[in-house]
Amino acid sequence: MRKKNPKKLKAVDAAPVEAVADHIITLDVFGGDKMIRMQDNFMHACDVFEKGKHYVSYFQMQVKGEPDMEKVCENAKNAFEQATGGYVVFIAIRDVDGMRCDQPRAVFKEGVQSLSMMRGGSLKWGLFRDILGDLGYKAETNEHMMVQSVSI
Repeated sequence: MRKKNPKKLKAVDAAPVEAVADHIITLDVFGGDKMIRMQDNFMHACDVFEKGKHYVSYFQMQVKGEPDMEKVCENAKNAFEQATGGYVVFIAIRDVDGMRCDQPRAVFKEGVQSLSMMRGGSLKWGLFRDILGDLGYKAETNEHMMVQSVSI
């Protein structure tokens, strides 16, 4: 087998490229796609769910890059809702590059008291405040147990 001579590449003058520090931002999300939205609407229409209860899934989403930290939750929420036809009840920055945020930035739907979701193969529900507590967040509620603010 005959070896080909590699072509020599010409050097090209290029402007120096500034290094961009990419970060990996992990978001906690409670929400659902189009199908979960339909199930949530159905449960409300049949008067099975009270106004402050929502059917959701929990998942984590990662964003890579150098986003505007003040807008990352709102932008991710909007992108998720547009892409899936679903909705977001809660989205917060869990960590940046593996380091837990000391001041969480969160967006949550007002008037939410409890969440219903699949756990261990069956439908379970819990107070929104308690579920956030299980993830390490502290939620303040009003007298009707609806989440008013979130901190760590």
